[in-house]
Amino acid sequence: MSEIVRCSRKYVLCMEYFSETREEVPYRDQTGALFRDNYGKRYLDSFKLKLIETGFLDKEQGFDRVTYWLMEK
Repeated sequence: MSEIVRCSRKYVLCMEYFSETREEVPYRDQTGALFRDNYGKRYLDSFKLKLIETGFLDKEQGFDRVTYWLMEK
């Protein structure tokens, strides 16, 4: 996450599976490969970013109910 923020000039876009608490999600019989978490909160708590927009994209938009956060440096 720190490298994403460091490399960005103005905006950070995070798109991940959301959960209020960190939880592992089974993924193709692998462990430790996929997690749900409140990644937007992690970014905002860890870096000096301003939340611009948040929402989710679902199967109608071609996604698997992914939550996004758009933040500005």
